[in-house]
Amino acid sequence: MSVFIFDQRIHGYYIHGVSTSGQADVTATELQGYLDNENRGEASQRGLLEEYPNLQTFEIFLPVKIRQIYEVVYKQHILNEISNHRQNMSAIDNSSRLFSLAALPKGLNIQSLVNQRDEASQYFINYISQVKNYPAVAVRDRGIFQMFSELPPDNLNNMETPLFLKDYFYGFRRVFFGALDFDILILISCIYTVLDIWELNLLQSTVIIYVYYKLFIELPRKFFGSRNLATKTLVE
Repeated sequence: MSVFIFDQRIHGYYIHGVSTSGQADVTATELQGYLDNENRGEASQRGLLEEYPNLQTFEIFLPVKIRQIYEVVYKQHILNEISNHRQNMSAIDNSSRLFSLAALPKGLNIQSLVNQRDEASQYFINYISQVKNYPAVAVRDRGIFQMFSELPPDNLNNMETPLFLKDYFYGFRRVFFGALDFDILILISCIYTVLDIWELNLLQSTVIIYVYYKLFIELPRKFFGSRNLATKTLVE
């Protein structure tokens, strides 16, 4: 399964997750056979480009018009459907959803939204095909200066085709909350140090850190992260 991850309106990452077997739902025996074929070099490549058969991650910049198509065909449509459905819900249902983490309200016509999602997905599939067929136009390497400065390419507003930059170092991990485990550990350590300076005992410090983690890290992650994924994928 291939994935687009956006951290800005026209910037994000693309993970080329096409199965070498052509299908993902297989038995363990079939999977072993596919892996053996791949080991012997008899399977199709994993990467998007023939000259880089193992490169599956790219930093991407989309033309503004592609983003606009996505917003009109899918994003705005699904948000409007959810909003309209909630407005038509009874007062009891509305009060109960305030205490629920569910992003998709009960009774929502998921199938109609799935059709919109599939239509939007087809636009992206078509553009991926263009990139695969004309890599010389759409795929580039970041220069040394751009790699360290992280400056975007020039003339982004005038682009007609997507720009794919080879992401050798899996930069998409920076947009995942799960990649911040070490940073969170450092933050908690700093908080504990401050509490220790205040001469609080071990039990008090532990309780304060636990409450802080639950309220300001775990709860927002579950609420905003889960709702965001559910809205985009239509899977609660």
